[in-house]
Amino acid sequence: MENVITNNERQLLLDKVGMSASMLCAVHCALAPVLLPLATALGLGVIWSPVFENGMIFIALAVGLFALTRGYRNFHKKLLPIYFLVLGTGVIVASKFLVNHEYEGIVLPLGVPIIVAAHWLNLRLCKSCKVCQQAVNVN
Repeated sequence: MENVITNNERQLLLDKVGMSASMLCAVHCALAPVLLPLATALGLGVIWSPVFENGMIFIALAVGLFALTRGYRNFHKKLLPIYFLVLGTGVIVASKFLVNHEYEGIVLPLGVPIIVAAHWLNLRLCKSCKVCQQAVNVN
């Protein structure tokens, strides 16, 4: 028996992945002050390096751009989720590069719920789409 996934189901999965990636960033930021000494002692300090953090931000942004532009083009034609993504990403980028390092831990987590809201809004808009129930075969 072959699996059939609709375009809408695929879009919903993309938004859930985007929300999860953003939430992982938030957990990472929240736990950094507590776990950094332990992680360093265990040889896992690299997960708090700037390269790792910037990579996480890039992945969350890439997934967000892919999911939200796909939702816009194929489903709902509403720009609001993309505006939220740009705003949330702007807050995160500002916290990394424009805000004094001592305030980064306060400003950066403010961007994450905005990005999660962008995915949630996109998910809601795509779920309400009645035209987009094309089936795509997946082997």
